[in-house]
Amino acid sequence: YSGQQGPEGVVADTLGIWWYADGSVTSLGWKLCLPDVGNDYGATVTSTTTTTTRLNPVEGFLSATPGIYRMCYCRPSDSYTCATGADFKADAGLFTVKGPYSLTLECTAGNSCFLPLLRGVGLSAGDQIKLHKVLGRQVRACRGYDIGVADFDLPSEPVVSQAQGSSYDFGVLNKTVVPGIYAMCWRPSGASDLEFNTFAGWLAVSCPPGYFEIRGQDGVGVCSMCTQGFYCRGGSSTVPAVKTKCPQFEGTLTRGAVQASECECNAGYRRSSDGVCVRCPPGEFRPSNESEAECLVCPTGNGPAAATGLAQCTCPAGEVDADDSPTGFRCEAVQELQSTVLTTQISSQQALTSPGLAGDMSMSTDESQTSDEAWPTTKANVESAAVISVSRTTNVGLNQISSTASRATAERRLDDESGRRLQTGSSIIVVTWQLQVPSDTDAASAMENFNPLELSEGFMQMLPEDLRTSITNITEGGPPVTVEVLLNCSSLGPGFAFPFGVAPTSLSQCECTGGFEGAPSPDGITTMCMSCPKGSYKDFISDADCQACGDMTCISGDDCPEAMHPLSTRTDGAILKSECECPAGYFYEDETAKTN
Repeated sequence: YSGQQGPEGVVADTLGIWWYADGSVTSLGWKLCLPDVGNDYGATVTSTTTTTTRLNPVEGFLSATPGIYRMCYCRPSDSYTCATGADFKADAGLFTVKGPYSLTLECTAGNSCFLPLLRGVGLSAGDQIKLHKVLGRQVRACRGYDIGVADFDLPSEPVVSQAQGSSYDFGVLNKTVVPGIYAMCWRPSGASDLEFNTFAGWLAVSCPPGYFEIRGQDGVGVCSMCTQGFYCRGGSSTVPAVKTKCPQFEGTLTRGAVQASECECNAGYRRSSDGVCVRCPPGEFRPSNESEAECLVCPTGNGPAAATGLAQCTCPAGEVDADDSPTGFRCEAVQELQSTVLTTQISSQQALTSPGLAGDMSMSTDESQTSDEAWPTTKANVESAAVISVSRTTNVGLNQISSTASRATAERRLDDESGRRLQTGSSIIVVTWQLQVPSDTDAASAMENFNPLELSEGFMQMLPEDLRTSITNITEGGPPVTVEVLLNCSSLGPGFAFPFGVAPTSLSQCECTGGFEGAPSPDGITTMCMSCPKGSYKDFISDADCQACGDMTCISGDDCPEAMHPLSTRTDGAILKSECECPAGYFYEDETAKTN
C-alpha cells in the first residue's frame, strides 16, 4: 500500500500486508474499504506488533478488482467490536491493487486474434498474457488449475503487450485450433519470478462461418468444413457452431456454405413461384449443373418425374433409344429384327452396379446389451443409428444406406488389417455400413464430406440413453473405401428391373420389367409384379398396366367371312407387340400388319 504510516509502527514498504481467509479479528485490525465509503468490503485484516499477517480471502491470492482502496483501521474496545465496516473509522492510507479489468475477447479459427484495448490499473508495455485451457468458466482459472494449450493449437508462450500494456496480438489462429473457452492470465512486466495468477478475462475461440464444431469422446472439439447440402453460420462465445441442413429437395453446390441462400434446388427439381423446390414433371429433366434454371423437356416428352438428365428420358412404347452415348438420344421403332435386342436390353436392367462407400465402427459395451434376449433390440438400435449418422456426415439419403451389426465376445479379440485391437473384458459390437450413389462424382463428394468424428458423435446421439451410456472405446475402422455395389432387382421377386435411364442407388427404384405389370401385394403396401395375361404385352419397364393386343381383321383358313377378331399371345408375359397373333385357325391377311 502507499500513504501515511500505519498504526502501531506499521510502515509502508517495510512490512507485508497479509489476508486472513477466515476474516477473524484480533487485538488490532485492518480492513479494505472502497474509496471514501465506510462499508464492509473485502476480508478483515489483522496485524500485530510481532507477526506480519497475510490478508487473503481465497487460497492465498488477492482477488480484489483492480483499483485504489482506502485502508481503514479499528482497535477493538467496549464500543467497537471491529466486526462490521462501520467500526473501521480511522484512515490508515491508500491501497492500490494493480492489474487488468476482465473482459471477453471473441476470435474465430483461421482469422487474426487481436485484443486492441485491455483496461486496468498500473498496466504498462511489457506486461504478458498466457493462455490457459479450463474446463468451463472457473472463477480460479489462473490459479494453478490451467491445462497447457500447446495441444489445442494455440500460442503456448506468453504474449507481450504493446502500446503501453493495452493491446495484445495472438496472431492468426489456425483452422485446426480447438474451439472453446480459454483463460487469459496476466502478469506485470519485469516480474518473471511471478506466476500468471491474475485473471484478465476469457478468450472465446469459435469456428468461423462455413465451419461447424464437432466434439469427440474426450470432449475436445474441432472445426470441420460445412458438409455439402448444409450451411454453417459459425459460432460465438454463447452459440456453438452447428450445421443446418438445407430445406427439403435442396442442397449446396460445394462444401463450406454459410447462408441458407446458398441452398439451391437439387437436380430433378426446380424452384416454384412459392419459393420451394418441386419435382420436374414427367417428361422433363434438370441436370445438377444448371443452378436455378427451369426444367428442360425431353425430346420425346417421355420420362420419369424428377429426372436429372437426358439419359433418363424414355422412348414411346414400341421404340428404343438407339444412341448409346450418355448425352445422345434417338428413338427408333422396334422392328422384328430388333426384338431380340429389346428383350436383351430389358433383361439387362434386372441387376446394375452402383458406386458407393463402405466403412465400419467397433465399440465395447456391457454384456447385458449383447445377451440373446437383448441383442435383437440392441442390433436394431445400432443399425438405425449408423444409417442416420452416415447420412448426416455424407449428405446421402437414408434410403441409399444400409448397415449390419454383429456381436462378439471379448475373448475373440477382433483385429483388423491396421492392427487395431479392442479392449477385453466386455462384449464387442461391430457395425458395418454401405451407401450407394448414382455416379462416381457423387461417391467422391460423399467421401469428401465424410468426417469420422462427426460419425461417432452423431452415432452416439442417436442411441437410446441406456445403450449410449454402456458404450466405450468406440473406434472407426479408418476412412471409408470406395466400392462397386451390385443391386439386383430379382431379389424382390420375379419381374422387377431398373427403368431405363435410372442411376440405381436403392432397390426401391425397381419397377416391373417388360412382360409384367404392377399389382398390389398381399400386405397392401408394396407392389408386386404379375405376368401380362394372354392377349396383352408390355415392352417397357414401369409399374404401368400391360397393353391389350387389340383387334385385327383376320381371314379364316376355311374361307369364313372376314371379321374382326381379338389378337392374342401364345403365353403369358409377352414383351413385344409382334407376339400378338390371330387366334387358332386364323392367319394374317397381311403379314406386315404384325409389326404395325
